[in-house]
Amino acid sequence: MSHFEQLLYATLRIEVSGEDGDVMSMGTGFLLAKPIDSVKGKVYLISNRHVFEYAKALAINLTMSASGVPDHGNVYRMVIDDVSGCVTNHPNPNIDVAALEVTGLIEHAPNNYYMKWFNYGMLSDFSESELSIAENVHFIGYPD
Repeated sequence: MSHFEQLLYATLRIEVSGEDGDVMSMGTGFLLAKPIDSVKGKVYLISNRHVFEYAKALAINLTMSASGVPDHGNVYRMVIDDVSGCVTNHPNPNIDVAALEVTGLIEHAPNNYYMKWFNYGMLSDFSESELSIAENVHFIGYPD
């Protein structure tokens, strides 16, 4: 499986529910693994601040696995209840990024799902140069 194909399984559709339990909106997020030490790490669901802003609960769909490969069309719907107070927003209110730690949920999900995540080292430190003319940009997500 190519690197780009793997990104499809790190990218998740997020369904946001309000106080009444009805789906208010949908957004896109991605899973990010951050090491704590040489053995342990944490997994975060990263999205836009505005996606999480009024959320009472979230639902994400994980692709199930059959013999170690994605079983397309067969999903496990993971509901995350009561996320109020659990989301960490970027400290700059003008930056529309937020994170929700999901380590425990991922550890307790069925072990027959197919999932990937970005490693923390893949994030930009903004020391690279600007994009050049005709450079490819790839977008993976669930735009409305």
